[in-house]
Amino acid sequence: MTEILSGIGNFAAATLTFTLYTYYNITNAFVPLCQSNLAVNYSLQSFNAASNTALCTNFTVAGQNNITLSFTVSSVAAGDTVYITGFRGIPSTPTWSAITINSKVWYYYTLKTGNLATVNSTTSTVLIYLPYSNNNYTLTSTNITSLNIYRSGIIYSSSSSTPSLCAVTTPLQIVTSSLTTTTLQTYSANKIGLDVSLQFFDYAAGDYLIANFRSNGSGSNYLLAGSYIGVSCSVTVNGLVSGLAVVNDTALKIILTGNMLPTSVNTLLKIVFSNIVNPPMQ
Repeated sequence: MTEILSGIGNFAAATLTFTLYTYYNITNAFVPLCQSNLAVNYSLQSFNAASNTALCTNFTVAGQNNITLSFTVSSVAAGDTVYITGFRGIPSTPTWSAITINSKVWYYYTLKTGNLATVNSTTSTVLIYLPYSNNNYTLTSTNITSLNIYRSGIIYSSSSSTPSLCAVTTPLQIVTSSLTTTTLQTYSANKIGLDVSLQFFDYAAGDYLIANFRSNGSGSNYLLAGSYIGVSCSVTVNGLVSGLAVVNDTALKIILTGNMLPTSVNTLLKIVFSNIVNPPMQ
């Protein structure tokens, strides 16, 4: 019996009919004697995807990297679409494109003939290059949690593995900054402007910054000393009042909202601290 290969479609089972025939010399014909039916269930094709992380060269948050995804799968063809998600990074465009499905961001790539290496008449090895920016949430190694293959909007194969991404071991550094004050007098409320230009990726509402204040010497500057002259510290980010949380006597947590975030067009983060008071004792 030869192997039965299904086409690409939305079906879960097929029925096979087995019939036993006998040949009668009298009629010179085959006559069916008995018959049996068998239901064959189809399941989603599963494959094991791997990644070549030997190509990793940049271990800095938001740094550019390029890995190779490889897997062997049946019935794959040029024009099929590979989707990945659970990916905390940004694939390079136009090689990969983004789409939101059920509030989840997927990235997809359309296979070309050059991505396929024939194994036999039904199976090919797929090789896809994935250039991307490292994630900037944690300093760690991450994975692609889901990898699926579609044809004409129908999923027909899914990875049983989670290919590794490049490790992220170095945080992103501030590129440029400038600091100005309106007064340096003790017991006077100061307004401090801080312009920060960063290479921003993946920022979201709820992210926060920690501001630590130090004096000119080795001691800390107790920024909440304004209570001695009846003023309270406040902070604006890109012109909007920020929520604050006191970390300790010398540090503030600045909580960002969605409309404060830098964009790819304007990466400047303008932070203004008002009513910062020199400490009663220096």
